[in-house]
Amino acid sequence: NWSQAVEAMTGNGPVPASPVYPAAEKPTLTTIIAVSTDSFTVTWKEKNSGNVSFLIAAALDPDNIAGTMVSSAAFHDDLGGVNKIATTTIYGLIPNGLYYVSVAAYKTDRLLSGFSSPDKAATLANPPGPATAWPAGRNTYQIRWNPNNNSPVTVYEVTRSFSNFEADISTAVGFNAGLTQTEVLLDGFTPALTHFVRMRAKNRDSIITAYSDSLAVTAPAPPGFLSATIKSGEAVVIVEPGEAVRLELGPAALPAEAAIYISPDPISAPLFVDPSRLEAAVDRLGGRRIFRNTMREFVAIAGNTLVETNFLGPVRLQISYAGLDADNNGLIDGSDPGINVMRLAIAVFNESRGDFTPCPNSTIELDAKTVSCRLEHFSVYVLAADIKPFSGADDVYAFPVPWRPNDSDSGNGGPNGITFANLPNEGEIRIYDIAAGLVKKIPLTGQAQIPWNGSNDDGFPAASGVYVWHLNGAAGSKTGKLMIIR
Repeated sequence: NWSQAVEAMTGNGPVPASPVYPAAEKPTLTTIIAVSTDSFTVTWKEKNSGNVSFLIAAALDPDNIAGTMVSSAAFHDDLGGVNKIATTTIYGLIPNGLYYVSVAAYKTDRLLSGFSSPDKAATLANPPGPATAWPAGRNTYQIRWNPNNNSPVTVYEVTRSFSNFEADISTAVGFNAGLTQTEVLLDGFTPALTHFVRMRAKNRDSIITAYSDSLAVTAPAPPGFLSATIKSGEAVVIVEPGEAVRLELGPAALPAEAAIYISPDPISAPLFVDPSRLEAAVDRLGGRRIFRNTMREFVAIAGNTLVETNFLGPVRLQISYAGLDADNNGLIDGSDPGINVMRLAIAVFNESRGDFTPCPNSTIELDAKTVSCRLEHFSVYVLAADIKPFSGADDVYAFPVPWRPNDSDSGNGGPNGITFANLPNEGEIRIYDIAAGLVKKIPLTGQAQIPWNGSNDDGFPAASGVYVWHLNGAAGSKTGKLMIIR
């Protein structure tokens, strides 16, 4: 309490528990003129002449200064004067603490005057202390930092950068989020890149601290990945074990030295591309036309920056299909109807559209059982059958024509029927006989391929003969011919 504080500061023994008849006049105009993380500089106007002392109190309740005082200071003036301005500093405050500061006077009898009307302010917050990080999921890290003695109501901001805050600075958590916890869950940590994270604090009066030291977080590449370093001006060949994939980069492909990373399973162990978008693209193609075990994601990192531009020189990708045709019969193993290997091509994931499109100049080498193409840039690549870019109704086609359901050669269709491919998301296909009689209506469901099992709308098999199909939808219309040979 106030009497113990005076005793501690003066060393003159106990004082009365309550100043019933104060001998000194109460100071006025108490003002906090400077703040730090643990102190206030205070001024006030004296109301006493001659030898006078002052008790400066920092309290938590403006209506009960003596009862909630948490720190105090003593000040003595041998030549006090009425309306004289006095100044001192009170220490022992916590960072970003809210305090009410008041001043009381006393003379040689040590009876305190009443406390002056208090002034209110918050101390400055400290910059956050050292931070740590640990993995908390795919491309996600838990970041925790030392509050550095700040009060629990301190608000924090979290920023991140790839260049240690020389450029490309982004705010992960802004002050407007009201974050008072000293940890946060951040995602978007691209594997094989170093991410820098730092924090700063804001006190109750919206005064912002300096930044903490930056924390470097390097997200590891996924298990089973391949990596290689390419020096500027050198040609490099990267070959997977078993020669399932071969990547050839010419000496001028990249503008600077870079690290190349290859994920063997970009859906389960992605590097950069969102695996949920890959799953959606595979589903759109009906699954069987994409051979997922051949899918690879390629990433180049130069100077801790993801290379997203097109190559400056030749880059060639070769993917083996030997594992898809183990019995060497020229058909994809397990496909029904059989998919001829000549229908294979390398497809690239179009990140802006979210689908797979054929790699330009994709070629097949039957003797080597490989498919090759020249790459324009790194992304996700996979072997696929019957991939062609969809630009409108003109790209819709049907196979096989003719369809022989009873033929032992699955390449002629087998019992599964005729497949309509490269379909738009919306519309309808109608199949007519040569007398213009409606045989079957097939609504489009968003899948790129839809099979027709050769039955009419009543569920009976359509007879052998020539049929006409007509597509009508938002992407346009197209008409084609079919033939059934039973």
